[in-house]
Amino acid sequence: MATPLLMLSADAPPQLGGVSAYSESIARSLVELGVDLSVEASVPDPSDRPIGGAPTRRGPSVLNRKYVKILPLFAAGLRGCLRFPRPMLLLMKCNHEGVAGYVLHRLFGVRYAVVAFGSELLQFSDRRWTGPFLRRMMRRAECVVAISAYTRDLVVDGLGVDPGRVLIVPPIVEPTPEPTDEGLDAIRDRFELHGKRVLLTVARLVRRKGHDMVLRALADLREDYPDLAYVIVGDGGDREALERQIRALGVGDLVRMVGARSAEEVDALYRVSEIFVMPSRREGCDIEGFGIAFLEANLRRKPVVAGRCGGVADAVVDGETGMLVDPTRWEETAAALRTLLDDPDRGRRMGDSGRDRALRAFGRDRQVECLREVVDRLGLLEEARPVAAGRACEVA
Repeated sequence: MATPLLMLSADAPPQLGGVSAYSESIARSLVELGVDLSVEASVPDPSDRPIGGAPTRRGPSVLNRKYVKILPLFAAGLRGCLRFPRPMLLLMKCNHEGVAGYVLHRLFGVRYAVVAFGSELLQFSDRRWTGPFLRRMMRRAECVVAISAYTRDLVVDGLGVDPGRVLIVPPIVEPTPEPTDEGLDAIRDRFELHGKRVLLTVARLVRRKGHDMVLRALADLREDYPDLAYVIVGDGGDREALERQIRALGVGDLVRMVGARSAEEVDALYRVSEIFVMPSRREGCDIEGFGIAFLEANLRRKPVVAGRCGGVADAVVDGETGMLVDPTRWEETAAALRTLLDDPDRGRRMGDSGRDRALRAFGRDRQVECLREVVDRLGLLEEARPVAAGRACEVA
């Protein structure tokens, strides 16, 4: 008999962000594999849309708050334990979901797997109270799903988890329909981009994403490339600081801070851009566990300039699909941009290579293949294939 799987997620659509998108894609891939999946999310959705095509229950909006959201996740897991004889839990992160799942494990012996992204491991591993809990919770998991080789190393080396129980399941990107020429012209009109060589960043406005380094590079480049424009897509707590920096550097005429935009608008902005740039760096415990935006840019044949930090090396092949730089030195970002601006053919070759790699190594079929290893390891299907210890779906 197949084992029912209950996914607990505190970051799910319609909430935006990489974790939410990953939760959706994992659910869809599990359904495609034939897993008996149900999803319990603390994130409300007025449209009540299923996550990944799986039956979905959502917690009330009043409980969708930091720490408090542990309660609906625990209640959901408890319902699953009472409904099914021996369910398996898939905890989509180690914090809210991890607490709920680990308590259920201790009370009822329910088995669980957990997903690791990166920043949350650094945030909790060294704290006096959360560090020991995190190590116990991760070590007792049936399986740990890591989104990148970097994250896997954090789990194995930092938390002492048996490497044979850690499997990599990378994020995915999927092609979107080509927009019409009229649609691209409309986006150029809206943001005054006609005749411009567009640099693009799509990210939350937080310090570690490296917008500040791009702005300093922009001030250095403007004299040699007067037709530059820098479009910043996203919102966040760093907006006022960036606006002050823009004024101080005198680059306000080059910068378009357009806020959060629809998926269609973001797609069009990727396509009218020449270079995607995001020199992410570590800020305290906050770090890039992977960097799906780099793949989104590559998918649209754009070269990328990225920070050599965290799991970004899984997303970007230096010199092939983009250029990796020291994210703490704006001069390196400027030099990389200058190289690509001076040699557009090289940028196009990187963009073409990036698209080929994105489709080959980060498509839906690849994620399903990687996730099948997890499904077999957990025994979620009646006929599971044997899985060798320590297998991992390495990023190509």
